[in-house]
Amino acid sequence: MNLGTIVAFEIRRAVKHPVYLFIQLILPLLLIFILGTALDSVFTVKDEKLETVRVALVRQDEGEMGVMLDEWLRLPAVSDRIRVESAASRSEAIGRLRDGTADFALVVPADFSASVLRGGSAKWELIAGGDSGKNLAASVIFQSMLDRLNDRQAVSLALGPGLPAGQPAMQAATPDAGSSAGSFVKIGQLAAGKPYSAMQYYAASMLIMFLLYAGMFTGIGLAEEKERHTLARLHSTPVRPWHILTGKLMANFLLAVLQSVLIIGFTSAVMGVDWGTSIGPVAVACLAVILFSIGLAVLVLSFTKGSGPMNVVFQLVIGVMTFFSGGFFQLPEGMLSRIGEFTVSHWAFQSILNSMLGRTDWQPVAVVGAIAAVFLAGSFAVYRKAGYHE
Repeated sequence: MNLGTIVAFEIRRAVKHPVYLFIQLILPLLLIFILGTALDSVFTVKDEKLETVRVALVRQDEGEMGVMLDEWLRLPAVSDRIRVESAASRSEAIGRLRDGTADFALVVPADFSASVLRGGSAKWELIAGGDSGKNLAASVIFQSMLDRLNDRQAVSLALGPGLPAGQPAMQAATPDAGSSAGSFVKIGQLAAGKPYSAMQYYAASMLIMFLLYAGMFTGIGLAEEKERHTLARLHSTPVRPWHILTGKLMANFLLAVLQSVLIIGFTSAVMGVDWGTSIGPVAVACLAVILFSIGLAVLVLSFTKGSGPMNVVFQLVIGVMTFFSGGFFQLPEGMLSRIGEFTVSHWAFQSILNSMLGRTDWQPVAVVGAIAAVFLAGSFAVYRKAGYHE
C-alpha cells in the first residue's frame, strides 16, 4: 500500500458519502443562491424618484421673513418638490397629517421676522408625518432655507438691524440656482470602482466558510480512525505512519481544491457571479485557506480526544471567524470589524472581494499565506512530537 493508494481510497470514500457531498458542495451553492437573491436589495444602490411632499404651512409671521419664505417657496427648484397648502392653525396642520391629506407641516411663529432681524433666538417648528422618506426630503429643503436665514441673522448681529445698503433681502436668504454656493447637495460616489453584488459577496464568504469545513472533515475523519480502531490495523500493515497521515491530508486537500473549482465554476456559469478578471489572487487565497484548515485540523486533533470535541472546536472557530469577517452580513466600521482583522477569514474575504472589483492588492493574499504557513509549521511540529496513533 503506497501513498497514492491511500489518497485514492480516501477520495473514493468521501465522494461516495452523501452527507459529505451535500454539506461541502450542494449546501454552499444553496446558501449563495438564497442569500444572494434575498439580500440583493441591500447591496444594490438605485436612484429613487422623489415624490412631491404636501406641506401644511402655518405662517403666522407677516414680516419680512414671512414674505421671503413665500418667494422662496415659489422658486422652481423648491416648487417641484414641495406643494404648500395653507393651514389656519397648528392643530389644523396636525389634523391634516393624521388624516393623510398632508405629508409634513411647518409652523412659522408670529415673531419670527422680528427675532431674526434683532439677532435673537428664532426657530421654525417642523412636524414630521408618517412617511420617513418624505420627512427627510422636506426637512432637507427647509433646512436649506434656515441656513440662509442663519446667514442673515449673522449679518444682523455683526452690523446691526437691517441689511447693508444695496443688498436685496432675497439675496441674503434665497439660494442662487446658478451658483455653487446655493447647492446643498453634491452628487458623487462613496468609493471608486463598481460595487459588488449580494451574489458576489455571499459567493466569496460561503466559499471561504466551507473550505474551512474541509479541515473539519479532515480532523473528524482522523479522529474516527482512532475511535473505530482502524488506525491500529493500518499501523499493522507495512506502511509508514507518516504515509497514512500524509495520504489522508493530501486526499482532503485535493477534495477541497475540487470543491473550490466547482463552486467558482458553477456560480460563474449558472448564477452569473463575476469573480474578476484575475483569478490568481482568488486561487492563492483558496489554497491558503485550505492549508490553514488542514493545519488547524492536525493541531486540534493533537489536543482533543475524539471526533465530538473536534466537531465542537471547529464549529466554534469557523462560526466566530465567519461572523467577525463579515461573512454572514456586512459589519459596520468599529470594534467588530477590527476584531475580524485577526482572522484568516477576513483576509481571504478581502482578497477575493478585491479581485472581484478589479483591484490589484496582494497584501491580503500575503497575510492569508503567512497565517497558513504558521499553522502548517505548527501542525508539523506537533505531529513530530505527538505523532498520529491510538
